[in-house]
Formats: sequence, structure tokens, C-alpha cells
Amino acid sequence: MKVASENDLVSIKKFSNRPIKEDVDFYMIIMDGERLLGYAAVTLPCDEFAVINELYILPSQRGMGLGDGLLRATLNAIDLKGIHWILIEGHKELNSFLIHEELSPLNKDEIPFELTSSLKKWDKDYCYKEYYYCQPREFFSKKCKGSKMIRR
Repeated sequence: MKVASENDLVSIKKFSNRPIKEDVDFYMIIMDGERLLGYAAVTLPCDEFAVINELYILPSQRGMGLGDGLLRATLNAIDLKGIHWILIEGHKELNSFLIHEELSPLNKDEIPFELTSSLKKWDKDYCYKEYYYCQPREFFSKKCKGSKMIRR
């Protein structure tokens, strides 16, 4: 897993069969040699929060922990930028994964105050899409879904 280089953008374009989005600030990718297995697209609307617009793993590669790894690598890359809040754009195929990862649905009636003030700086109407949110430090304080206790 790595942050995509300019050369990797060609692979993403072929992989997703969609044009590269101009407003994406960076992509995190999973490679197996030369083969792209998945990617995350990240937008940084301001220095207080980030948006993961896409999180995608090839259907043939799902169920092996790659989604968890990609999410963690992406959250870590965002956390290293000093960003405290992350929104993840959900959709029908992704929502159960995000719930499994214990991310919170963005309910307009229960948004934490600190996040609400950051969202006011965003020029999109986030209430009309499904979003989930987390704070990277809080997310990383929990064990990985695949980890098990080692008994001695």
C-alpha cells in the first residue's frame, strides 16, 4: 500500500474505467506487483478534515482484509497531515464494511461540535449523501479487526 504517484494514476484510470477526479488531493493504492487491487481517493477541503470519496477493492480480493488495510493506511496518511476528522462517503456496497469498522454514520442531528464547525468551511451540502466519520487517533486506539490475543 502506498500513496499513488503520477505514474500510478494511469493504473487507477484503467482500473476504475472512470476519469481521474480533478478535486482528489491524493490516492492510496494497493498493488500486487504490477496489478492494482484497490484504491482510496482522498479530498482535503480544509486543514481540519478530509473526505475519503472512494474506497474500493476488487470484488475478487474482498474478504481477505485488504479493505481494512487500505482504510488504515489511508487514515494513517491523513493523520500524518495533522487532520483530526475524516468523512467517508458511503454507498450501498460500502456501508456494511464501514459499520463493521465501527465508523459512525454522520447524522445531522448528532454531529460532534468540533466537526460541525469544520464542516461549515466545506462548500458541499453533506446532508444529502451518506457519510461516516471518525477521528484517526480514536480509530487507531482500537485493535485491528483481524488481530487476536496471543496466549502465552
